Amino acid sequence: MKVSRTSIVSDDLIFKYLPSSYKESFYCEVPHSDNLTADDLQVDFWTDLPKWIGLLFRLRNWLVKPFGLKHSESEVDVKAKLVECIRSGESFDMMSIPDKSEDETIFCLTDSHLTMYFSIRIIENEDNFSTIKYSTVVQFHNKLGFLYFYTILPFHYIIILYKIKRQMKKLF
Repeated sequence: MKVSRTSIVSDDLIFKYLPSSYKESFYCEVPHSDNLTADDLQVDFWTDLPKWIGLLFRLRNWLVKPFGLKHSESEVDVKAKLVECIRSGESFDMMSIPDKSEDETIFCLTDSHLTMYFSIRIIENEDNFSTIKYSTVVQFHNKLGFLYFYTILPFHYIIILYKIKRQMKKLF
């Protein structure tokens, strides 16, 4: 399944969080599914983590702790609260769902140094296929946000592409 770059357009809910310090958007074409929602994709994206990504998050939490940046609780507690947050649209810790529609859900992580919005949108096409669009928008609040994000950017890019491909293979 091919993942390609695209643009964030005015039809996307995440468009309202522009301009930003950083933005990216990817898409892939998949067979249409009536049973799949943007919430389902967000839940799967954030809770189905292979061990190597979990290790990277634990390393990140250990490294940022001296700088006062937020980090998560135990993985089990976070997963359950995360699912509830995405499905209900309520906030949990540094995570929230600031906006959602029938075809798009925006997940937000907020800290003192940056705010990251991650959108998943399902666009139904006429040819019995759907476009799944994954967009990230980041707003830096200070120099630490800039330094932090550009330090993790290579890992962010690898993880995002890996997770998109993994999700498409798993669900389609």
